Amino acid sequence: MCGQKTEKTVRAIVQGVEMYLCEVCARNYGRILPTPKKHITSEKPSQTIVSDYAEKIKNAREKSGISLTMLARYSNEKESLLKRIEAKKTLPTLKLAEKLEKILKIKLITEETEEKEVFSGKEESLTLGDVVTLKKKR
Repeated sequence: MCGQKTEKTVRAIVQGVEMYLCEVCARNYGRILPTPKKHITSEKPSQTIVSDYAEKIKNAREKSGISLTMLARYSNEKESLLKRIEAKKTLPTLKLAEKLEKILKIKLITEETEEKEVFSGKEESLTLGDVVTLKKKR
């Protein structure tokens, strides 16, 4: 609120609005809230498409003797989309990759599990002073 540059901000409620303020403003104008606790969680495995998806799709399609037109019919997708995917101009969606995995009997999706630190609040925050610039009167 004061516009002072500060390294540390605290969470406070000022007139019913949660804000991140310097400690002086938080004490003078609002009620200081407890600092958020951080904890480590294990997320659901994130699914990603393999980097060599275009080659895998094209090789599997040619090996099984399926034309691009037939693959488009089997997957219920446009032939132009499949051409762009095989040319590595477009990344297939996870849903389409699953369809192609079943049709062509190949592996296109990998699962990665990561542990991340999750904060129950904002890690870095802006104060009103960071955003507002005041004009001086002459």
